[in-house]
Amino acid sequence: MTCPSVFEITVTSTEHCEWQGFVFFPSSGMHFPFQSVLELICIIEEKAFLQSSSDLTVLGGQPNL
Repeated sequence: MTCPSVFEITVTSTEHCEWQGFVFFPSSGMHFPFQSVLELICIIEEKAFLQSSSDLTVLGGQPNL
């Protein structure tokens, strides 16, 4: 059984030993460029996991991750 993609990563270059490319989110149709793996991780965390996670609970003003 095939599940729909949450995001798709395209690496277009590996200049200076860093990945460059873009992340595509099929559900929204949006593309986000990245210049490093760290930036890629931040984009995925922000756009795919934090925004779509409805089961986050807030205790004392801080998200309970």
